[in-house]
Amino acid sequence: MRWRSGARARALRALATSAASCVSLVSLSAGAIEYDVHAESFAQAYQVRGPFGTPVLSTRRFTQTLTLAVTHSFGERAPSLALRVRLRFDGEFGDSCGGLAGRCLEETTRERRTDFVPGFERRSVDLPYAYFDASNLFRGLLDVRVGRVLSSDVLGFFAFDGARARAYLGRFATVEVYGGLEVRGGFALSNARFERDGVLRLDRSAWEPSLAPFVTDSKHAPVVAVAIETAPWMPAFARATYRRVWTADGTSEERLGAAIDAQLHPRVRLEGRAAYSLPHRAFSVLGGSVRYENRMAGLSVDAGFERVRPTFDPSSIWASIWADSVDEARLRVASRARGPWMISAIAHGRRYAQAESGPSTNAPSSGDRWHGGATFSFVYDGTAWDLGARAVGEVGAVGARGGVDVDAAFEPWAGRLRFDGRASLWGNYDASRPERSGPTLALVAGAAAKLGPIAWLHVDGEYDANAIVGHRARVQATLVIGAQP
Repeated sequence: MRWRSGARARALRALATSAASCVSLVSLSAGAIEYDVHAESFAQAYQVRGPFGTPVLSTRRFTQTLTLAVTHSFGERAPSLALRVRLRFDGEFGDSCGGLAGRCLEETTRERRTDFVPGFERRSVDLPYAYFDASNLFRGLLDVRVGRVLSSDVLGFFAFDGARARAYLGRFATVEVYGGLEVRGGFALSNARFERDGVLRLDRSAWEPSLAPFVTDSKHAPVVAVAIETAPWMPAFARATYRRVWTADGTSEERLGAAIDAQLHPRVRLEGRAAYSLPHRAFSVLGGSVRYENRMAGLSVDAGFERVRPTFDPSSIWASIWADSVDEARLRVASRARGPWMISAIAHGRRYAQAESGPSTNAPSSGDRWHGGATFSFVYDGTAWDLGARAVGEVGAVGARGGVDVDAAFEPWAGRLRFDGRASLWGNYDASRPERSGPTLALVAGAAAKLGPIAWLHVDGEYDANAIVGHRARVQATLVIGAQP
């Protein structure tokens, strides 16, 4: 990982140092402070094979996350302070070369330009979130959050370095304002997990100018956003959001979003969502659903519609290429009988809106394509046994597919030992490329054991096979350690 000097990098390192100091503080005064320390160690080994069976990449990947939460309250109606930090480390210890082919996928092999993969790193460290919270200020009128903040609403996930304030206007509405710098790849303790699609940004300071010209050097991107929402206790919760991100190249994102979740009746619930991109002059998301639920009879019915149009960073070439919209209508019926059984059925119809005219005037005209399918599943949730099965069938102008999944889990020692497994058999027919059609088999078996009061270990193995990539195998293990007062 490359460190970039500057105020932003120094601030992030200082924040990580503060988190380490808080761990010592917890050990000294745990009686006055509530804390939660959670660590996950995830290791996996698998081999990716090419269409002709030749090994291309053998990975030995290790991921470590550490989460810390420290909170302190000064009373029931008094302010409270909190620190929450999550650190993630990714390491790749496997092969980056393909044996017989002699091809490498390594960022450091820049002399072999055909094999150079921008963004490939054997070691990476990032900070998904790290922030200080001051809640219930001014007798519950204001909450303030400072640091690396992760936001999620109808506009999607978004991470930024800055500050967020939430002001409570009486008992009916809340105003939220946040601003700072978008978290982007190429900076210290950052990655591009939540960036807009279409542009690959990295630190090019050590690169030759002619190397991978399609990669853009990382630039700071200020963000400003404002939202207003109703109180969560009201029968109809609604939220409206505006967010703008811009750089020296211009506007990177400018969108409006709104969502509503209304309990119209004890048995009827209505949801709606919409996100509008101003640079694209189009809805990236538009949809809603209505749900009827009779808990006494164990019956629920959902009907929904959603329109999705992919949008990209306006500075990307992808922004000038028409991305076809997808419209989908869905109906789901579920019944839970008296006992551990639940049965559900889903029917959907999908429209690939290729006939719509887009920003590209040179695109060839094409008619809409239609697709439909159904899913039937049942679940048995017993005391020691859990069983589940799902059958799926789809057909339409783009092809057809169908398959069956069967899941099972057995817990011989409640809360301490569990065995689980899955078997899947699917068939696929691609109308545009029939040579890629064929069956796929997947088998998974695993076990989870409690190692002590605060530790769990889960290990499983997976085998996959189809006509395109041949045989694949993967083994993965997860160790979870958590501590609470």
